[in-house]
Amino acid sequence: MDMSSNHLSGTLPLSFRNLNHLEEVYLDRNMFNGSVEHHFETMTSLYVLYLSENEFVGAVPYLRDLDMLETVMLHRNRFSNVQTDSFSGLSSLRTLSLASQNVEEFTLERGSFRNLSSASGIFLADNKISTLPSLVFDGRQNTRIDLQNLGITTILPRAFDGTANVSILLNGNRVHTVSPIAFPQGAVRGSNCTDYAGWSGRCSEIAEIIDCDQTCSNVNPYIYVAKDNVHALDACCAFGGGHANSANLVMDAESSIRCGNFSLSPLNSYYL
Repeated sequence: MDMSSNHLSGTLPLSFRNLNHLEEVYLDRNMFNGSVEHHFETMTSLYVLYLSENEFVGAVPYLRDLDMLETVMLHRNRFSNVQTDSFSGLSSLRTLSLASQNVEEFTLERGSFRNLSSASGIFLADNKISTLPSLVFDGRQNTRIDLQNLGITTILPRAFDGTANVSILLNGNRVHTVSPIAFPQGAVRGSNCTDYAGWSGRCSEIAEIIDCDQTCSNVNPYIYVAKDNVHALDACCAFGGGHANSANLVMDAESSIRCGNFSLSPLNSYYL
């Protein structure tokens, strides 16, 4: 079905879902509006879905287990959120575009992209996404997760649980709150003092005043280390210092590096 660029308007009736023999749906570049949350979930033969450049609102379409689906283009609408497991089981998916939603805040719910094919590209550019919830990318492996310039401020506990061998791009955001257990253990580390999150200046300051063998027993109220064999400079470069098991992405408000056994409760957050 190709109805793109036809100046069509109004809402799609829910009965649209009965067209479950369709393999391709092109409704892009029209003026459709309203919700399409449940309009496509029974279309098991579908492999191409274009809804881009309309005025659709509410949650993005629920497409779970449509294992033939290869291309989903939802950009330039007014979708407000991605629900849990909306794209779970899309084993054939190669492209998912959610870019440029014309809303004040685009919300990702827990497990938004869980069990989505790791071979698929997820495009979120030109959205305002303030919070990364738990398990949002669960199952993503051997791929890149591009979260640049989205206005992210908060990364919740277990946000990146279930990921493996991924490159996570977070530059250009305004992250100020990160849970101590947002990333899998050992996921964020660094052997050189590179600028992971704009802290290279602070690392340079520490490098000038400490011995690389500095330990917590060498008391200094401003320079602490997280664990034996992890000195303050390493902790700064890896943005760790507070994690009980490794130099992980944990900073606190009082000190750039912290020593000690503090709670790793999911309710705790620390500030960059």
